[in-house]
Amino acid sequence: MELETAGMLSTAGRRGTVVAEITEEYTPAELTALAREFVSAVRRIGVDRAAALSAVTAAWRAGAD
Repeated sequence: MELETAGMLSTAGRRGTVVAEITEEYTPAELTALAREFVSAVRRIGVDRAAALSAVTAAWRAGAD
């Protein structure tokens, strides 16, 4: 996986794939890559744009890591 190679994601076995802890500044290209990965994942499972944005907003408000 490209994002894992870049150190942005970490595969945690049975816990699944998680976003790696970010300890430094990100670039706009890294943010775009993460957004594209998210969009691809939610499209694969049939989630529409409104539901995806709602989920992101709820997670942001909840302080999800």
